[in-house]
Amino acid sequence: MSDDDDDLVRFASSLFYATEEQDKAEVVLIRSGEPSNACRVRCYTEDLSGQAGLRYASVDETVEFASGQSMAYVRVPILRDAAWHTCEEFAMRLSDPQDCKIRGGGCRVKIIDQDYFPDNCLQQHIVLDELDMVSHWTFTTSFLRLCWKQAGVPWKATVSVLISLMHNAYFLLTIYLKVYIINVLLAKAAEAGRQEREAFHPHPDSPPEYETLRQLRSEEAESGGLLGNDLLVPGHFQETAAIIGACYVVPFAVLHVLDLVRAKLGLSGSLKTMLMSALFRRFMSYKSDVRQNVSDAEISMMCVRDIPELISQGVMSGFKLIEILCQILTTMVFLFMEDTLAIVPFAVYPLLAGLWMGIRRPILKEVQDNKLKAGNDLVKGIQQACMNFNLILDYRKRSKAVDRFSTVAMSYRKAMSVGHLVDINNGRFFPWLTTLSMAAYCIIGVQQLQEGTTTIGTFVATFGIFHEVGHELEAGYEIMIAMMQAFHSVKNLTKMLNMETDDVDRMASVELRLRVGIEERSKTLKQLTHGKSAEEVASAYQIVDDLIDIQLSNLTYVLNDGGKDVKILDGTSMQLKQGKITCIASGERQGKSTVLRIIAGALKPTEGYVFVPPHLQVLQVEDTPSFLPHSLKSNLIFGVSDDDLSLASYDRVKEICNKLEFSDKLMRRLEQDWSGLNKEDDHAWLSQLTSTDQMQIHLARAFISNPHVLVLHKPFMRFYNQAMQEAVLQTLKDFVHFRGICMANNKPEDVQQRRARTVILSAFHSIEIQNSDDLLLLRDRTLSSVTPQDVLKTVSMSHPRLKSSKTITKEQN
Repeated sequence: MSDDDDDLVRFASSLFYATEEQDKAEVVLIRSGEPSNACRVRCYTEDLSGQAGLRYASVDETVEFASGQSMAYVRVPILRDAAWHTCEEFAMRLSDPQDCKIRGGGCRVKIIDQDYFPDNCLQQHIVLDELDMVSHWTFTTSFLRLCWKQAGVPWKATVSVLISLMHNAYFLLTIYLKVYIINVLLAKAAEAGRQEREAFHPHPDSPPEYETLRQLRSEEAESGGLLGNDLLVPGHFQETAAIIGACYVVPFAVLHVLDLVRAKLGLSGSLKTMLMSALFRRFMSYKSDVRQNVSDAEISMMCVRDIPELISQGVMSGFKLIEILCQILTTMVFLFMEDTLAIVPFAVYPLLAGLWMGIRRPILKEVQDNKLKAGNDLVKGIQQACMNFNLILDYRKRSKAVDRFSTVAMSYRKAMSVGHLVDINNGRFFPWLTTLSMAAYCIIGVQQLQEGTTTIGTFVATFGIFHEVGHELEAGYEIMIAMMQAFHSVKNLTKMLNMETDDVDRMASVELRLRVGIEERSKTLKQLTHGKSAEEVASAYQIVDDLIDIQLSNLTYVLNDGGKDVKILDGTSMQLKQGKITCIASGERQGKSTVLRIIAGALKPTEGYVFVPPHLQVLQVEDTPSFLPHSLKSNLIFGVSDDDLSLASYDRVKEICNKLEFSDKLMRRLEQDWSGLNKEDDHAWLSQLTSTDQMQIHLARAFISNPHVLVLHKPFMRFYNQAMQEAVLQTLKDFVHFRGICMANNKPEDVQQRRARTVILSAFHSIEIQNSDDLLLLRDRTLSSVTPQDVLKTVSMSHPRLKSSKTITKEQN
């Protein structure tokens, strides 16, 4: 499908924005071609990161274009709430065209959430950068409320708690089973065995001590707990023992299955994914000055360490803590019924634990801060060494780099060692309490047995409870310490997820492009169709989008350089024609790159605006090549949209590489990649690239992606060979002339149906200046149209490459 077929219905932009405050997203559809006929098309929403029913209301409607109508609107309701959400997206698709054609790919709608993470109650502290004044408890409760509001969390958490309660029920069952086994089953079995032995070996003169033991056993048999005082199957010991065994095995098997069900709920995984995706999405939208202050190591450690620990040891450990607390309550119920005195230690434990945690909290906070900082420094040191390896190697600083890293590694070891010692001391608190309690109850329990106020079964069960619950309390205390340390990272996560992004600026830019684009399209159409015949009107609709200029309106940009404001542009207004090669020239360090970044939308002007027609896709190509650690094929087709994979065909890619005069070695590599002979993650070939190879791949990737507007920073900078320069120049010219390069068909009628292609570049050699359609000179903080000779007169003194005017004059002649 070509860019500009008759009766082509498309979205006015590939990206739209909306905020919760707007209540709806307004998506614009434009109909290209002569609109005398009525047509219709289906438009519907599709979930991406944002889900219908949670972030927006799904829409599926038929959009009708009446005769003469070239524009329509689809409004999608945005669901509003006060909870924080990451900026999520949903897609809009077109299908089922009637009397028209559609272009695939659709568009995306990004919902900007203006709430604060984790809760709006922290807004003032976040705005004033006073998070250190917020209590640890506030961070924790706010974060837990946020987690509870996530989709699916309430019912999954409820199921997890119910499963934990069933574990406690099983624990209580095992206690009563133990009492019944000792007091009833074993006692009656022992008595039956004694009677059987006496039947064969009677002892008429039994000593008084034996009679006392018999009486004690008889009393024990009277206390079987909830299961009664008789055999479950009267007169049958083996059957009763089998039932008791089944009471152990069957519930245990059921709990095993329930634990698998709880694991498959994916509560932990969904929360981790939500936070990691939110952090990465936020990082990708940071303003440029904000991103410079956030190291890659911080983002990496947040994703691989802090967020997993926050969920696993923070949120999910809460369910284990609930299970332990319920187990303690269950135990106290048993003790209240059987041995009230044993409740005392369990009532004192929480008070002592709270007091101990209050004393140790400042130490824990300091240790956790030091561990996090040391870990971040370690990763940062590794990352910097890897990124700057060639620099270190060139200046023979490997030994110093190793020494510097050893110092960082030593600091990390010390921080972890101190933390380990603190953990050992904290972990011995409850074992001491448990050991002392067991020793005390051993003395008290024996006295109760002598006085006849308890039974052997109750004593054994209670003693086991002290041991079992002691371990559970120890685990609970360790969980609470781990939770405190895990929730400590909420503050850092709050900083990261509330840093300023460029979403609002981009939304304003898109809205400006749409508004001005609609106005310019209507104005241009009016000029083209006024007083024209029907055939001329139809032709006007075909070409109108290519006649809308790129506009620089009252453009001003002030750069803050070391506290001093430097004005690069001052009120510049200019129109750049589509379908042209426009070159910007200036002296050294005069702001060419800044102007190109503003045109590409990478920089926001201080005043004024840049208008690029909303249907145009703009691609900025920096002068420093960058690559993915993958195959040559993956690097070359990186910019191709999934909706138009025909652009990534082997024949087209190969043809573009040949036009740029790739080396034979690279062409062989490309053929091997396409044949599957090389592994996708094999990137050793990158280290063998020359400077020319790198720039060739860098430019080829841009041409393969086939944007409407190419913004190139010094594309000829690495090419000093005239043949190479001419190859790149011819590729640029073909890209503009044929409206896309190496397309399937370059017949004139096919080329006319494509959208115009535009190149805006900065000068480095004289070849760009001489061969551009339009030449702009950046001088005295403004842009102006000039001739090649004007450029030489102005910048040749500071531009050694442009000193020779003979070359330009000769080429012009």
